[in-house]
Amino acid sequence: MSRIDWLGLGHLCMGALSAASLFVVALLQLCIPWLAPAEPLLPFVLIAGFSAMLGVVFGGLYVATGVGLGARAPWSRVAALLLSGMSIGSMPFGTLLGAASLLTLLDEDVAHEFR
Repeated sequence: MSRIDWLGLGHLCMGALSAASLFVVALLQLCIPWLAPAEPLLPFVLIAGFSAMLGVVFGGLYVATGVGLGARAPWSRVAALLLSGMSIGSMPFGTLLGAASLLTLLDEDVAHEFR
C-alpha cells in the first residue's frame, strides 16, 4: 500500500469516528432532560439534532474523500487538504491525520499522481 492508500484508509476511519462520536453526543443531549426534568426539552433536542447532522455531514465528507484518495480522483486531493486544515486542531486523531495528509499531499511526486 502506498502513502496515499494509507491516507484514504485514515480518512475512512476518521469519517466513521466523526459520525459515531457526534451521534453519541446527540444521544447524550437527548438524555439530559430525563436527568433534570425541570429543564425545557426543545433546546436539547435542537442541539442533539444539530450534532447528529454535523456527524453525518463531516463523516460523509471524510468517507467520500477517503474513497476518492484511493481512486486518485483529482478533487480528492483538494478535499483532503481542506479537511486536513480543519481537523488539525482535533486532538489526537485529527492532528495525526491532518499533519500526515498535509505532509504527504503537498509533496510534488504525490501531487503528480492526481493529475
